[in-house]
Amino acid sequence: MKNMPSSLAIRGVSPLTGPIRAPAEAGSDPWLRIVDAGLALTILVLPWCMGGRHPLGELVLVVLALVSSFAWIARQCLSAEKISWFRSPADAIFLAALALVALQLIPLPAAMFDLLSPKTRELLPLWTAGAQGAPRLGVWNQVSMTPGSTQAGLILLLAYGLLFFTAVQRTRRLEDVERVLRWVALSVTLMAGFGVVQYLTSNGKFLWMYKHPFRDTCNAVTGMYINKNHFAHLLALGIGPLLWCLERSLRQPQSELERVGRRGQPWSKWLSALALGIVLFSGLMSLSRGGAAMIGLAALVCGGALYAVGALSRKFVLCTVGIALLIGCSLAIHGHRAVADRLEDYTAGSLDALDRDGGRRKIWQADGEALRDYFVLGSGVGSHRDVYPKYMPETTETEFTHAENGYLQIALETGMPGLALLLAALGYVAAWCYQALRRARSPRLFACAAAVSASLVVSVVHSLIDFVWYIPSCMAVTLVLVACAFRLRQWSLPEDRPPVWTPPRWLAWAACGGVATAGAWMVALPLGATAAAPHWDAYLEFALSPDARAGRVEANAEVVDHLRQVVAWIPGDARAHLRLAGICLRHFERLQAESPNAMPLNQIRDAALASRFASRGALDGWLSRAIGEHRRFLELALLHTHRALAGCPLEGEAYTYLAELCFLDGADGVPKAALVDAALRVRPYSGSVLLCAGSDAALTHDLPLALEYWRRAFQTGPEAQRQFVDLWATAQMPVAVILQAFHPDLAAVRILDAKYSQLGQTDQVQAILAYYAELGQTTAGRLSGADGAGIWLELHDVYRRLENPQEELNALRRALALEPNDFRIHHALGTLFCGRQQFDEAEQHLRWCIERRPNDEQLKVFLATAVKGRIDTARASASNDPAPWP
Repeated sequence: MKNMPSSLAIRGVSPLTGPIRAPAEAGSDPWLRIVDAGLALTILVLPWCMGGRHPLGELVLVVLALVSSFAWIARQCLSAEKISWFRSPADAIFLAALALVALQLIPLPAAMFDLLSPKTRELLPLWTAGAQGAPRLGVWNQVSMTPGSTQAGLILLLAYGLLFFTAVQRTRRLEDVERVLRWVALSVTLMAGFGVVQYLTSNGKFLWMYKHPFRDTCNAVTGMYINKNHFAHLLALGIGPLLWCLERSLRQPQSELERVGRRGQPWSKWLSALALGIVLFSGLMSLSRGGAAMIGLAALVCGGALYAVGALSRKFVLCTVGIALLIGCSLAIHGHRAVADRLEDYTAGSLDALDRDGGRRKIWQADGEALRDYFVLGSGVGSHRDVYPKYMPETTETEFTHAENGYLQIALETGMPGLALLLAALGYVAAWCYQALRRARSPRLFACAAAVSASLVVSVVHSLIDFVWYIPSCMAVTLVLVACAFRLRQWSLPEDRPPVWTPPRWLAWAACGGVATAGAWMVALPLGATAAAPHWDAYLEFALSPDARAGRVEANAEVVDHLRQVVAWIPGDARAHLRLAGICLRHFERLQAESPNAMPLNQIRDAALASRFASRGALDGWLSRAIGEHRRFLELALLHTHRALAGCPLEGEAYTYLAELCFLDGADGVPKAALVDAALRVRPYSGSVLLCAGSDAALTHDLPLALEYWRRAFQTGPEAQRQFVDLWATAQMPVAVILQAFHPDLAAVRILDAKYSQLGQTDQVQAILAYYAELGQTTAGRLSGADGAGIWLELHDVYRRLENPQEELNALRRALALEPNDFRIHHALGTLFCGRQQFDEAEQHLRWCIERRPNDEQLKVFLATAVKGRIDTARASASNDPAPWP
């Protein structure tokens, strides 16, 4: 290459074969073929298993890591050559991480447990030793708040470690690194191309077959990922390898042997350029702002490194210009407006534009608060979704399964020791990349180092705003590239310092047996999760349906059977047990309402507690007489509630269920007040918990406290608001009292309006609409763009029902000013003017609509009416004009 710095001068190292020769080629060694197949399938196949986030993906990752590592160790054991192990600082970091996660799962003595988890005694008073003889639910002596999730995390950690160390040992030559880069480039190209095709021919299902419970493929290019940001991250990881492929195809051959190899690949440069163009177009069409930024960062790092050493030829520049033109033409055909709208947020200069609903900032603040309580050893790997609700006052319908920040989540789940291990690992990786670039012995080695470094920079930076380290396919690719970075750095060191360890052969045989033995345990859990996944998806499809969320339908036998299958395959699944308990309780209430002795559960509980039965047998006899065979649903609810709390003691709703069912435990049960207090400790912002606490306070005649709990519950979201509104409507509570006491927000007013409108109480509905209009104007006045326009569009119907035509029209005009290209607004204005016989204005808006939807028959009817009305009006006006003077 021209202008190559002296640091890249070839120092006695073959640019074709690389610094270290492999003792045997994969083609002649069946064990190496197995290892290579395992690594290749991890990179190429794992992204197709829903990015690895589906339990099937985790199972595939575990199996491939086990097969690859076992094959490598078995080859070492059976080979006549001396056993070798390339040592790295990652060995110690990995063992320390394993010890840390294992410590979270080990039952600890009370003194040590209080030291490592100092806030648990205060948080879980019913699970720690208290006064002598005081009732309690059990003893919690594990640091992890979700042992089942932590065990699953430990298995993934082991799989990642096996994958990384196998990649390190297998990478013996520069060709091995180049092969990995080609695998990554091929993987992201196939996924990007598939993503575009799936988007353009979408039926809403992934791979046109799999219907996800709450995601579809219609709105953006996502490939086989349920999250567009993670899809875009995979593409960003492939930008460096793709640029490397393009640069290598355009690079002048450095030897006769390389020239001979190029003769069979005349289309490599065109294929590389096309692949890069497909990935860039797909990345933009993912509509992921963070992903687009990471793709640009990867191109900047890799391209900048190659430019710094003069590796970018004129052909390379022309190819990139051609790719840019290709992408521009593609976006002009489809997707330009959507992409431009998403990327405009970067030019707004506002954090609110990038995080419109404030979700990331809310979860970061909540996790920061939680970290204060769990800084010693963390809350347990995989516990984030169950820990953060205690610290987030503003409840949302979105469940934050992860922290949207890899560093923050690792700190929360593993404490300061875990964060320290992470930072140490990142420090080593940064040093490896820097040294590989700084001391590269050949242009080929430098180009590989540039591609690997670009991908790793993307991983480190993107984790600041997303949880990409928790996506198995992305993490697997990242770890294999980290292994490549380590080997590239080794080849930059003097050859008299190879960090190779030669263990005794018996140790290799022991490792082989250990991998085989651990493999049976590692496969069992993800295998059960894979079997349970279809049943959980089926349940979620029901639970997330509008009717189920509004409480209009109850779970049928098929839905219950799906949940039973989940707990059969995963006995420790707290969420499934809790949902089964809730279904049992609701079914019991429905059966009781239809029975001759229609006693609701709260009356049964109060009567049982007041009777103070001397024995459990006496209680059972009374229950059999009072409710008969219906009691079995209470027993099932109690069983599943206890199992839910055994899996995760932070389930606040489970304590409220126990508060209703505590009478079943007789005199030895935990008092209701203690259970309500326990629920408030772990879920102080939960609507169902606050509703239960308010009811308990009302029973003790503390009405101010009850009202305070109820107000807080009402503000938690639609689910609690629907419960309250149903109660108020049944009791026919005056709307004026509700508005004065609870100050409902806009979402609650919609629910209130819908419910009271069903009752047909005109005066009550009018009071709601007046409040609705006032609150809507205040809310819309603070918003801009589509958000504000949507509120004004909503208000025009409110004013129509209030019979205020002037404000109805004003609301639509305000909406149009904020969003002039909104079809709904033009349609509403067109029909409004048509109804008022203002046909000129009606025709203008209806013609605008018909241009966008030329096949809409209803629009054609409205437009014909407006045109006819305009003509008739004009004729009538002409006939009424005075005759001209003769």
